[in-house]
Amino acid sequence: MKFFYTLLLLMTLIATSCSSDSKDLSKNLGKEGKNCYKDKTCNDNLICVNNICKIEKDKCKDITCDKVWADCNPQNGKCDVLKEGYCVIDGHCDTQNNEICNQNTFKCQKTCIENTKKCSENTKSILICKNNVWENDTTCENNKVCQKNSETLICKEKCNSHSDCAKKEICNSLGQCIKYDCNNDSECGEINSINNNEKLYCDVLAIPKTCIPFEEHSCGGESDNDISSKAEEIDITDLKNHDIMLNKKICIKDQDWYKINLTKDVSSLNFNLSFPKGDLDLIIVDKNFKTIGYSMASNDTNVGGEETVNSKFLAKGLYYIHIYRYKTSTDTDLSADNDYSLKLSNLDTDTRCTIANKDCDNLKILRSVCDEETGSCKHLNANKTVELGDLCEEKNNCNENASYGCFDMEIQGINLDNYCTKICSSDLDCSDMDMVCLSLIVTSVCVKPCTSDNDCKLILDDETAVCNNGKCN
Repeated sequence: MKFFYTLLLLMTLIATSCSSDSKDLSKNLGKEGKNCYKDKTCNDNLICVNNICKIEKDKCKDITCDKVWADCNPQNGKCDVLKEGYCVIDGHCDTQNNEICNQNTFKCQKTCIENTKKCSENTKSILICKNNVWENDTTCENNKVCQKNSETLICKEKCNSHSDCAKKEICNSLGQCIKYDCNNDSECGEINSINNNEKLYCDVLAIPKTCIPFEEHSCGGESDNDISSKAEEIDITDLKNHDIMLNKKICIKDQDWYKINLTKDVSSLNFNLSFPKGDLDLIIVDKNFKTIGYSMASNDTNVGGEETVNSKFLAKGLYYIHIYRYKTSTDTDLSADNDYSLKLSNLDTDTRCTIANKDCDNLKILRSVCDEETGSCKHLNANKTVELGDLCEEKNNCNENASYGCFDMEIQGINLDNYCTKICSSDLDCSDMDMVCLSLIVTSVCVKPCTSDNDCKLILDDETAVCNNGKCN
């Protein structure tokens, strides 16, 4: 009997001990670094590894954060962690030492850089940074405001209208002439300009795209397609069977925009512009306003003629047709109407480009590559691989030998054989490329010899420029 009671007491003690151990174990289950026996016994975002709850590292395995300041949070797989050395708000910086968060680089920086200048908020003075504090440097006289002039700031007479400003500039409500970059017409409509009754629109063919004043006019016919956002759509449903012809009017103050929607990849499509007098030019651009074809007279003529663009291997999508009247040296009446006919023809969707045939290598405007899957040519995304003298789209295309980068021959959005080139000091530096050294505003670069005065007018954007023995003056 005594043995029985002893055994009962021993079993009670064992049960009590197990219960206590079980309670202690249950306290530890689920938390990071605590005991576990399967994943379900760990808290969310943790897994059970060797009986220990650990963070599931794989949640960030295939995550790439778009924001430069963000890191992936391993606990939830979201980009909600601030990357070391970056900021989003001023509070992430040392505000005691006048640091702020630069919203372009998302890096902390001092409030201002020593000896740099800026306009005051009311534009009445020029400020300079001294000992990390903005101080007054120059007070502008009456009717003058702080203005940017090239790379410096000056006090300049206030503008009263857009016409007081230089080309590609607008007059804002403070009386400053400024350049205002844009992506579309609606952004220009939001600008608080000197006179909000004057309409602004986005010059989508400029680089960069810039808001400019809209010139009111009554010439050029009754069409409302003066800007790209109001382009007149041309129905090309039956173009494969029949040519399409439009008969319109235009004047120097006018521009005409049309758009077409290709529902299939197109191997050829011709655009022909004919006009009995004046000098009209034709540009074809894609949905991003990149030029894919143009035709313009090489001489300053007012006798009429034709401009033709034969487009090859176009990918399906939206395309724009831009027509404008060039002001010649003999034009005196800017409101005189010109008749013109625009014809679309020779639509072919059966032929495809091939890499072997180099169908996309010889297109005049931009370097492009053949996408054999779709059979169309697509813009080249070259990265520092293009040689000196070869065609390019942008500076990053050119290799290290092209010290200047891509010589951008943009005029009215037309790429006149952009090519990689280098900085020079004399014609001798350019002799290996069969080019000449041209002095620009900032530096001198090797360029192809001019063949006419019109070449120089386009290159220098100067109506008085002339071509003399292959060089622009």
